[in-house]
Amino acid sequence: MVLKLYGTPMSTCTSRVLTCLHEKSLDFELVPVDLFAGEQKQPPFLAKNPFGQIPALEDDDLTLFASSSYRSEQMSMESNSSELSLGSVVCM
Repeated sequence: MVLKLYGTPMSTCTSRVLTCLHEKSLDFELVPVDLFAGEQKQPPFLAKNPFGQIPALEDDDLTLFASSSYRSEQMSMESNSSELSLGSVVCM
C-alpha cells in the first residue's frame, strides 16, 4: 500500500514530512485537507488524528499524527523495498 499523507503543502509541518518522504524516495499520496473549510475538525479526519491537526501519515492500519515524530534520520528503507519501515520511527 502507498503511504498517505493528509495535509497541505503550505503547512510547515506537512512540508517537513514531505521533505522526509522525498529524501527517501518513497511512494506516497498527498491527500489535501481544506483547513479553511475546517475539514481537519470533521469526524472523518478526527478518526485519523483526534487532535484535529495536520499532518497525518497513514500506512495501512498505522497512523502517525505528530510531525515531530517523523525524523528523517530514523526513517529507514527495507532492503529491496520502497516501503517505509515504520518500526524504526520513534514517536516523541
